[in-house]
Amino acid sequence: MPGRSTDRQISLDGLRGIAIAMVFFYHHNWLQIGWTGVDLFFVISGYLITTILRRTRDDAHFWKEFWVKRATRILPPLLLLLLAVAVTDRERIVWLPALLLSLGDLAAYMRPHFESTRPLWSLAVEEHFYLLWPFAVRNLQRRTLLAILVTIVVGEPLLRGFAVSYVPDWQLVYFLTPFRLDGISLGSLLALLAEVPMVMDLLGRWSLVFFALSLGSFGALRLLLGEAFTRGNAPFYNASVYTIVALAAFFLVVYLIQFPRSILARALSLRPLVFLGAISYGLYLYQDFVLVAVIRFGHISWRLLPLWTGPITLLAAWASFTFYEKPLILWGKRKAQSFRPLHAAAVSPPTCHEPVRSD
Repeated sequence: MPGRSTDRQISLDGLRGIAIAMVFFYHHNWLQIGWTGVDLFFVISGYLITTILRRTRDDAHFWKEFWVKRATRILPPLLLLLLAVAVTDRERIVWLPALLLSLGDLAAYMRPHFESTRPLWSLAVEEHFYLLWPFAVRNLQRRTLLAILVTIVVGEPLLRGFAVSYVPDWQLVYFLTPFRLDGISLGSLLALLAEVPMVMDLLGRWSLVFFALSLGSFGALRLLLGEAFTRGNAPFYNASVYTIVALAAFFLVVYLIQFPRSILARALSLRPLVFLGAISYGLYLYQDFVLVAVIRFGHISWRLLPLWTGPITLLAAWASFTFYEKPLILWGKRKAQSFRPLHAAAVSPPTCHEPVRSD
């Protein structure tokens, strides 16, 4: 039986902790499949944000509340990172306005200029989606929203498979928003399906089976196709693999929602993982800045880099969240609450239930 909302959220926080660890070790060449953590972030983000949007869609101050909360959650660490990059890389500061105006999507193509901002591409994908999606949730019927999301999930693999044969660099297909919306859409789809208990009961019953099938199909394709599947610019790889990973994440989240007291959910609710999930946004944003700084000022083997960058990034993300982000998040909650009538519920304490970038 599904448990309380708080149980579900705690396990998802822990899952975000796993996701950020995967991405961190991928960036340090310790985990080849660690890039899949980003797709896990996308699904969790889509689910959580769409759940919030659906719950508040009829509120009189829908837009003010949503954007105040988003701005106070997303912008402070982002601006801190860009300030740090500007201070430490003054020769290339001219590129920062373009990076900011693109919401970070240019980060993937500015690597010779700003290695420290590489993670911003996935943040850009999320924010581009959330610039438009609230309008849809606010104004469209549930059936129409379902149709839009299913169309995106089905269409994205086809679009990627077609585009990779024509774009000059396959990384365009990996990084650009129009090609990476299936993960967030699957999470948003889950939020809509979660409104129907009978559907969720059915999905929950089969969630582990389909999770295993998704992982199995990924492994089977690698074995059968070899380099034709794993090569970055292979059309079939780009068409299929991101959706397969997102589907695996989708069914994993379904399982955690439906069985919050399972062994897996309890394991993901352990304090160290929940802690990582709580500061995962800062970890994601700051990791490459720390990596570049350590490489620049220290002469350390790549194999040993995580032993140095890990503690530094953890400390930076914890300090940022505790003394900088959390007070602003709480202020944003109070500000959003002030838009409501006086009899509205009191402000809840700050949590880490907002999505990350992507992350």
